[in-house]
Amino acid sequence: MLDQPGTAFIECLNYNIPVMVYWNKSFCEPSDNAIELFNQLNKVGIVHYNTKTLIESYKLFKNNRNEWLDETKRKDTIKLFCDNYAFTDLNWSKAWKKFLI
Repeated sequence: MLDQPGTAFIECLNYNIPVMVYWNKSFCEPSDNAIELFNQLNKVGIVHYNTKTLIESYKLFKNNRNEWLDETKRKDTIKLFCDNYAFTDLNWSKAWKKFLI
């Protein structure tokens, strides 16, 4: 569990590591473009804006980890988020140079 959607959060999503975030947005806010994706992550039990839903999701995960990980809507939402905000490329150095130049 994390307290903000930072680098560790993105790495977990990219590598299919179960992760949940309790995020009260006290020191960072999503961009206007990202708000809808964060709301979708909230709906599938990954991002939580209150501790009650976090605890409920954790209990579901604890009771059946494989089912939680394999739930189609959750997987699709994670993929959509990663496609938009956690893009990885095996040839990252070339992509980075192209972006900078």
